[in-house]
Amino acid sequence: MVPVEGDKDAKHLGLITPEWQRARTNLAIPPGHANIEVFADGMEVGVARCAAVQMARENNLKYLFFIDWDTLIPPDALLKLCYHLDNNPDMDVASGLYCMKSLPTFPLIWKDWNQGVCFDFTLGDVLKEGIVGVPMGCCLLRLSLFDKMANTPENPWFKTVNEPVFCGGQWGRMCMTEDLWFTRRFTEEVDRERRKIMVDTSVYCEHICHATGRRYGLSQDSLPMKRLAEKQGPHAPPAPTTPPVVLHVGCGTAPLPSGYEGMEEVRLDIDTNCKPDVVGSITDIPLMTSVVDAVYSSHNLEHVSAVQVPIVLGEFYRVLKKGGKLRLDLPDVQAVLEAIPRIGMDGTLYECAAGPITPTDILWGWKKELARGNDFYGHKVGFTKESLEAALRKARFTNVTVTRQPEAYALSAEATRP
Repeated sequence: MVPVEGDKDAKHLGLITPEWQRARTNLAIPPGHANIEVFADGMEVGVARCAAVQMARENNLKYLFFIDWDTLIPPDALLKLCYHLDNNPDMDVASGLYCMKSLPTFPLIWKDWNQGVCFDFTLGDVLKEGIVGVPMGCCLLRLSLFDKMANTPENPWFKTVNEPVFCGGQWGRMCMTEDLWFTRRFTEEVDRERRKIMVDTSVYCEHICHATGRRYGLSQDSLPMKRLAEKQGPHAPPAPTTPPVVLHVGCGTAPLPSGYEGMEEVRLDIDTNCKPDVVGSITDIPLMTSVVDAVYSSHNLEHVSAVQVPIVLGEFYRVLKKGGKLRLDLPDVQAVLEAIPRIGMDGTLYECAAGPITPTDILWGWKKELARGNDFYGHKVGFTKESLEAALRKARFTNVTVTRQPEAYALSAEATRP
């Protein structure tokens, strides 16, 4: 379910992608198996999965196959998973493999709780022991397993958890997706020996982002992919080349400037309206360490306080790989101050597509947007060429160069993460 634009209380069903529809259309049905589609529209996902189980049980089905709306499944997925459960009657859950939509990516397989996900396999392996958690995005369930598990309002088969908890002397939140709620209940109540959940990693799905079309899968430097390359030896097909990644910070709707041709753009913004790949603040970028080859930030640093500048530059440093390049574009306060005696605070410095830009706009923030209540357009800090160079060096960047562009009242900086 997604909100209807302009009405926070109204909701409609999220739209599927053409890629998902093609994958669903190409899905092969196992021979000798009749199938029906079960719909549980308009519900929260945990409630929907419980309703789907109920409807499948009412129709006396043998299996229930879940396909999530952002999982692109291979054509033989159901053939393989059904074969596994048909030939392994002690197994109740058979899942394909896909990864979290993140940089870097993580395979969604759990062999223990609170120990991270499992990388200890070769792509193509069938994992039959020790599995405690799998997602439901490409998962076949033997319906008889639900005879062994109670389903009550307090303890349903599937439940999305987002609740306050008191732990370690302070309040926090416990979050658990509905699929891990189910598999945790299943392994604690039914599969205590951890022998009833299997994962066929040859049923390898892509995880697609609806907003951007980006597809997420195992990285070539991940253990499963390196083992696969070793196993295939000299006969291995050439590994797909992975383009270098540039993080476009505060992207808005603007394209990257020249100089980033051939690089994969990952767009970061705090504003969800521009549909970025990653939603987050520049003071706490929600990416892992050393995952991008370049960072480009245009007119963002002036929006944080002077105290936060080292934090932001530290985040840029953290997400860059060794040798990664940083480029910053931001206002040149010195050039603006030199212009004020000539044109005043509200005179026009230059014209842009959005209209005339004044010294007030550059020093304190774009007043047109501030007047609309968009406080994130406010400016809180300014830089000269010398102060920006000092800030970058203090943040441990090397090869620092800052260029003044007086006609644009801007500074352009480049630096390297050693």
